[in-house]
Amino acid sequence: MDGGGERRHEDVGVRPGYARIASLWCAACLASLAPGGADAWAQSQDSRVEEALATPPPEVLIINSYAPGYAWSDDIFAGVISVLRREFKDIEPIVQYLDARRFPETERDGWLLADIRHKVERRPPRLVVTVDNAAFEFMLSHRAVIAPEVPLVFGGLNRFTPELIAGHGDITGVSEETDYSGTFRLITALRPGARRVLVLSNRSPSAIESRRVFESFAPLYAHRFAFEYFDDWTNEQLFTRLGRLGPEWVALVLDVTKDAAGEDNYNNTGFYERMRREPSVPVFINSRPPGVRDVAVEPWDTIGGGLVVADLHGAEVGRLAVRVLRGEAAGSIPVVRYSPQRLEVEYTQMKRFRIPLAQLPPGTWVNNAPVDTVAINRMRIVQVVAVLVVLCVIIVVLSLNILWRRRAERALRQAEEHLRASQKLEAVGLLAGGVAHDFNNILQVIRGHAGFLREALPATAAQEREDVQTIEHAAERATQLTRQLLAFSRKQALNVGPVDPNALVNDMVKMLRRVLGEHIELRVTPLPEPCLLTADRGQLEQVILNLCLNARDAMPGGGRIGIELKRVTIEQADLGERGDLKPGPHLVLTISDTGAGMSPEVRRRIFEPFYTTKETGKGTGLGLAVVYGVVRQHEGAIRVYSEVGKGSVFRVMLPLHEGESTPAGPVPEDSAPRGRGTILLAEDDPQVRRIAERVLTGNGFRVLTAADGQEALGIIARHHAEIRLAVLDVLMPRVNGRQVYDALRARHPGIRVLFCSGYSAEMLPPGASPGEGFALLNKPFTARELLAHVHGLLNG
Repeated sequence: MDGGGERRHEDVGVRPGYARIASLWCAACLASLAPGGADAWAQSQDSRVEEALATPPPEVLIINSYAPGYAWSDDIFAGVISVLRREFKDIEPIVQYLDARRFPETERDGWLLADIRHKVERRPPRLVVTVDNAAFEFMLSHRAVIAPEVPLVFGGLNRFTPELIAGHGDITGVSEETDYSGTFRLITALRPGARRVLVLSNRSPSAIESRRVFESFAPLYAHRFAFEYFDDWTNEQLFTRLGRLGPEWVALVLDVTKDAAGEDNYNNTGFYERMRREPSVPVFINSRPPGVRDVAVEPWDTIGGGLVVADLHGAEVGRLAVRVLRGEAAGSIPVVRYSPQRLEVEYTQMKRFRIPLAQLPPGTWVNNAPVDTVAINRMRIVQVVAVLVVLCVIIVVLSLNILWRRRAERALRQAEEHLRASQKLEAVGLLAGGVAHDFNNILQVIRGHAGFLREALPATAAQEREDVQTIEHAAERATQLTRQLLAFSRKQALNVGPVDPNALVNDMVKMLRRVLGEHIELRVTPLPEPCLLTADRGQLEQVILNLCLNARDAMPGGGRIGIELKRVTIEQADLGERGDLKPGPHLVLTISDTGAGMSPEVRRRIFEPFYTTKETGKGTGLGLAVVYGVVRQHEGAIRVYSEVGKGSVFRVMLPLHEGESTPAGPVPEDSAPRGRGTILLAEDDPQVRRIAERVLTGNGFRVLTAADGQEALGIIARHHAEIRLAVLDVLMPRVNGRQVYDALRARHPGIRVLFCSGYSAEMLPPGASPGEGFALLNKPFTARELLAHVHGLLNG
């Protein structure tokens, strides 16, 4: 059969013609050992021996289309032989293999015919049996030469029509056709919701005939299903289509042994694997899966169907052969038009599509399902044994288990506390990020116009200049508040560099003594050996200042604050209690006080934003929240130890990195030089745009302004030869600053770019963020900061 079968039988051997006689003589020898039994047994068996000698088994010529090893024809052959041997125990058929699949040339017919004639002349057959199409066609062509008067029984004929045997006498057999009733019975039972069938075939002659036969039966099922034929495909197209079918579909294979590109799928392990894995719906068949695998052991690539099973087909052929050998005329026996079929399914495919076995019609064979009690209950047995082992282990280690549980509960409570704190910080961080842009634009306008007003006032207007300074101071405080919000929520960008901890603390001591007051004693313990820390110096100064101010407020009557620097190495074993740290060298900054201390309830909440124990108007509740945010942004950790009446200790642990360079010194703030040339300024806020334009124009630049990115692109197209620098707001309507930069880089790479934004770099959307290596000026900025960035880019 071109569609092929799967299960491979061992090559069928033939027993010697006189094996039965030999067995009788052996039995006689054994019987002679019994007293007086030899004579009686010999007399009773004489007639049987004579019968065996007088009536030898009939001679049968079997012509197989292919060579041994072709699974489908081998199975048909085995089915024929099994029935013949049940009726004629010592039958030894004459077998001729045409090997027509590998060698289809007709030039071979001459010597094949000579070989067969030689055999039949020595052992004239009473019956000829053909297996598959090639053998049947060969026999019809040469019947007059081989055995003109001998009946013929065919099997495996998959393109049978009555016209094939018209004019030929004494012929019967079994057609390989199926009426598909079993397959559609399975489809209806297993996929009751299916309404569409994708019929898979190809353009081979056998496939065309299979489709013709199928189309003759399709109207019987048209009331239930709509059919679509798919017969011109490559393997990739096939699996793409099968993988996209919806739940209302099923697929039915007529022939997939070769694709449109000529790739042979027969015995193709890769094709089987893909067919098993990739279809999105069950694929049904009407014959055993092709190949040489044992279908009782290895999983199928389809779910099954009403199958034309090769050995059942062969057995039916064998039964017709027995009837002819018993004396019936072959021409009087009707041809079996539809091959016997059996409902079979593949267990692994049933499991894959979650179809319960209870849906199967009665009598359905299930291949590769667990077949014995141990196999069926293997998992339960393993589970029971595992439970017994676990129970024994639990009894032995119960005390240790209790200890581990307590540790786990303690760690869980700590993790929950950290999670709640992080969630609160994230919530406020989102709030801070949401208002930062607009708030910074407002502050930019206030600070810019205050600066213009201060410059316009005469030196004699002392009161007016003091009022302006008050406005600038208030704007600066608002700017710091915004930055603190972003810092504790870790949205503020870090300006990291090498920092000497000893130098940092020494530089702050003078300022701290002035801020803390004379009633507070300050003690500093520096590192015995200097080291470098990679950090944001300004942020660390904020941490030390906030912790010291918090300690001062806890000692209204005076006391002592200690600042201690120490270097430690955290080992892997220590991380059980410090899950927020990594092993390696760390700097420990300890700030302690002799104040009132804190209760456990207060200590659990001190890092929450806006939580404060101070009176109304005395604190914002952001000081320690900022400390927590900065420390976590530096990949560090902070620990608090406090008891009521015994003061508090804050330990900040920050990772150290070896091999840092020398920290850079402060940059002198020289007055900005005069500008020259043309600058493009793109800013969507009109007030901010006017301030920046005024600052740049006052410094000597010619300024071209744009209210959005689209307008900026138009100015660039007209004046790109004059523009030296583009100052771009990152977020603008229609076209953002990054898109303007991309256009500049593609067409005019010589124009420098300075980005401005009310957001920090971390808060910008991914598609709009300038990325690393770009100049970004955060709002609100002063005139000095703007000019410094502009001249730095132009003169760099």
